Amino acid sequence: ENYRLCSVPLAPTQLTRHTPPLDAMLNVWDFKSVAKVLMKKHHWDYYESAGDDEITLRENTMAFNRIYMVPRILRDVSVVDTRTKIFGL
Repeated sequence: ENYRLCSVPLAPTQLTRHTPPLDAMLNVWDFKSVAKVLMKKHHWDYYESAGDDEITLRENTMAFNRIYMVPRILRDVSVVDTRTKIFGL
């Protein structure tokens, strides 16, 4: 059975040998470093170039860098409700 990462077929041994556990990858850059190891060089070069002009990549990176998470420390977490509404639904 083959697995896919970024649409590139991988043998199961490649995937497990170079991939840390999913819960160990904490952000996009962790996934990016794994993809670089697993992908063929010409495939990686295309993805890394963001399809050539890098304009969208640069804009998305700048937008992502403007998002800040504010940790809520020392809060009562004995009762947690993770429900949310998106677009009023």
